Amino acid sequence: MNVLQTLAGSQLVGPAGPHSDFDAAEYDRRRAALREVMQREGLDAVLINNRYTHRYFSGHITNLWTNRSRPIFSVFTASGESYAVAVGWEGRRVVNTASDLVLVPYGGSGMDAEPSLEAVRDILVSTVGENVRIGYEGSLWTSYEITEAEMLSLRSKLPKATFLEISTQLALVRMRKSEGEVQALRQAAAINSAAFDTIYTPTARGLTEGDIYRKMSAALFEAGSEEIYFMILNKGDSARQFSVDNPVIFLDSGAVYKGYASDFNRYMTWGKAPAKLTDPLTRLKEVAEVIYEEVRPGRTWKEANQAVYTRSIKILPELATSGTNIGKFGHGIGLQMPELPYLSDDDNTEILEGTVMCIEPSLRHDDMGYLTSVTCEEMVVVRSHGCELLSDGKGAEVREV
Repeated sequence: MNVLQTLAGSQLVGPAGPHSDFDAAEYDRRRAALREVMQREGLDAVLINNRYTHRYFSGHITNLWTNRSRPIFSVFTASGESYAVAVGWEGRRVVNTASDLVLVPYGGSGMDAEPSLEAVRDILVSTVGENVRIGYEGSLWTSYEITEAEMLSLRSKLPKATFLEISTQLALVRMRKSEGEVQALRQAAAINSAAFDTIYTPTARGLTEGDIYRKMSAALFEAGSEEIYFMILNKGDSARQFSVDNPVIFLDSGAVYKGYASDFNRYMTWGKAPAKLTDPLTRLKEVAEVIYEEVRPGRTWKEANQAVYTRSIKILPELATSGTNIGKFGHGIGLQMPELPYLSDDDNTEILEGTVMCIEPSLRHDDMGYLTSVTCEEMVVVRSHGCELLSDGKGAEVREV
């Protein structure tokens, strides 16, 4: 049955709208990979209600996710049909940003999610029938964003349907980045670096950590960030002043470009950097270089992690007793931060060319006083030979002001 004919207000959205992140070919590639997942898992459709996965497969860009009473969904069928479900007045943004799908709008007062759930039901019943096998996300990594009660209500509207949790399978699709995605991540890293260059100057002397936080936020936006994915500054004491008595600033931040996040920290010191900061950073940079060599296709993340650890304890003997401060040597990054994979013994999936990682070897350092660890962070993309830097490679440098 044709949804355009049966569901009131439905409209066809053409290839990659004027404000899309990527061209139509990129979304075609992603949906082809999604159909392969459906074929392997024996699914008739995939239902998405997660902001990152929705943007990834539909192209739809919106900040409406903060409005919990106006849910957004996308539905993809094994036969290749694609749908976006959104409140009527969100339709213009769908048209301007999404690619090659049918927009199914809904109305209602906004007091509950029922109109959106009914629209999802009508799409599924109209396209694949009542005895449908539906894949959905419901894990630590990506989960639906409606409430549990609303999900139960949706299931009750599809009593003959079977729901299967497939977040890991979808994470594996998103793990392997296209060159367009890699360039977006490279640009996000460049924006982060530009903001550090703006803030880490002698003008920071005497500022409170709260002042530095606000100035860094403004610098990220000025450099082109769409939003601030996260920011961590020292221990979070906004009133503490950057001074001779508080001589080290640790700032870890994430710029966003085309939805893709960066993630790395940099250090600034009042005057000459203390050896108890620079010495571990120098050794952590050596560990990072080991990671660049050991992370390559043809092995699992667990195997790479074990190889990195074996070589790293010769550089940092402290790792044998204290371990890394954050329990891993790195994590995936893309539309989300963090996302799969993890460079740890817990991830036994295969290393794929095109995966983008935040490499973050770190060391517990209780003697720092103002910090509890030292970390050397960079962003890399996995190539056939190993890792290629996306960030500026300055993770072991300290800006002395």
